[in-house]
Amino acid sequence: MDFVEIARFNSRLEAESIGHALDQYGIPFLVQSADVGMFGPGMIGSSPAGAQLLVPEDRLDEVQELLNCVVGAGPANERERLRAILAERSYQRREVTLASGRKSDFYFDSKQTVLDAEGAYLTARVFFQEIAALPEFERLRAIGGLELGSVPIGAALSVVSHQAGEPLAHLVIRKQPKEHGTRAAIEGADLIDPGSSVVVIEDVVTTGGSSLRAARRLVEEGFEVETLVTLIDREEGGREAIEAAGFRLVSLFTRSDFA
Repeated sequence: MDFVEIARFNSRLEAESIGHALDQYGIPFLVQSADVGMFGPGMIGSSPAGAQLLVPEDRLDEVQELLNCVVGAGPANERERLRAILAERSYQRREVTLASGRKSDFYFDSKQTVLDAEGAYLTARVFFQEIAALPEFERLRAIGGLELGSVPIGAALSVVSHQAGEPLAHLVIRKQPKEHGTRAAIEGADLIDPGSSVVVIEDVVTTGGSSLRAARRLVEEGFEVETLVTLIDREEGGREAIEAAGFRLVSLFTRSDFA
């Protein structure tokens, strides 16, 4: 069977996601990447290096027709669709008092997006795309955050990571240790080895206080934390505080994307 190039993508993750979509129609595929060469459906990669998607030459016409549909649901459009959902359901122009005690004339109610089936799926997909591009990705064993905002994101993200062949455990950091049963402060911590690398996830960053609390709790428990990833950065000093504390902040969106 002869394989020929049908499309090029900016990352292996993008090429693989489209290839697996074609695979559902019984169309085999290969991905060729400069860093690892040629590989097939069972070898999910994580390098941000560009990649080519190859399909059987005798099915080019069929693939091209399907690709017009599949690419429409690809990573770039997933991010834009997620932004549209957030703008419609979660971004609110009204007077509110934030968890930090600050007054604001706008509010992000992330739960209106991440508790919806499509919103949860897209949030997890875009989170995973960002996490897969992190320098420490090969060492990552888990994602986790402070209850409650990070919990629905973490649950969906863990499932998406498994689907991508790069399973990440989901840790839930309690605001107060459980007072009965296991008395756990971090749920899921026993799923990974001591000292494992963990990425902190968050729904909204304002001052950075909650995210830093989660990161420091994980470090105190012996885990390695380099990066915090948030759905929304309100651009109110959180990035500066997080970076001053020695961590990296990656935001899927900022307030400027909705203003």
